[in-house]
Amino acid sequence: MQLNERKIFGVVPTYNRPKLLIRNIESLLENKELSKIIVIDNGSKVETEKTLKDTYGSRENIIYIKLEKNIGASGAFKLGMETAIENGADYIWAMDDDAFPKDNALTVLMEEYMKLDKDSVLWSNCDDDESEKLIYSVNQFMFVGFFISKEIVADVGYPDTKFFMYYDDYDYSQRIKMKGYDIYRVVNSIIYHKDWTRREDENTKHIKILGFKIDIKIIEDIRFFYISRNFFFLNHSTLNKIKFTIKIITKAALYSFYSLKSSKAMLMGLIHGIFKLSIGKYEFR
Repeated sequence: MQLNERKIFGVVPTYNRPKLLIRNIESLLENKELSKIIVIDNGSKVETEKTLKDTYGSRENIIYIKLEKNIGASGAFKLGMETAIENGADYIWAMDDDAFPKDNALTVLMEEYMKLDKDSVLWSNCDDDESEKLIYSVNQFMFVGFFISKEIVADVGYPDTKFFMYYDDYDYSQRIKMKGYDIYRVVNSIIYHKDWTRREDENTKHIKILGFKIDIKIIEDIRFFYISRNFFFLNHSTLNKIKFTIKIITKAALYSFYSLKSSKAMLMGLIHGIFKLSIGKYEFR
């Protein structure tokens, strides 16, 4: 594949994490091949906009879009990708605001892309992949460091906003594969991903239930809702749905020893998924 003088845009959704966002942008700016960075502010408080403007002013290579309400990860990635292409992007390199690429991460992606014999999607190493292979085929990617051409976007479409968050990246990956495109993990294109590195320690609480030690993952209750609900948007296997239902009911029972609200979120998500009661954002109380 040839890149020639084609333009590459970064796309970054953000929500109430101005310090992480600034670090992300600083990292992206070190990747000199980027033409512009699109920041979608997903309904953050005033501090994010102020911090961004105090730090960068009105730089032409940073396009900042402030939304009045949170449209979810899938909605923000969709809007960011649309904005990038409308502003002349030929390729998009998209990631969360807590992702910090090395200064050569995009260079490595471009080098591997130019070796391919057909247009494909690439994915940076955002989760400490230690594979000995420099590049290899995968079936899915996360929304952290995926590299995609405008031609593939035109053919496949954008992330599906009905998910709001969770499973939206899996869905997008599968739609790309169904259209006949390959997805490759590029191991030496390194992104330091904050959420990934702290997931197993800061977000885990160890409790005892009837004498047994149980690990409880600590996340916002609404996230449990989306995880439970969105599974049913993707899975068409009756057996898998039954297995998942049993898993969630069991998990909700365990979490009731720690947080009844978390248990409720799981079960509500399960009900909404089974009976298709909601799509997109849900106001969980």
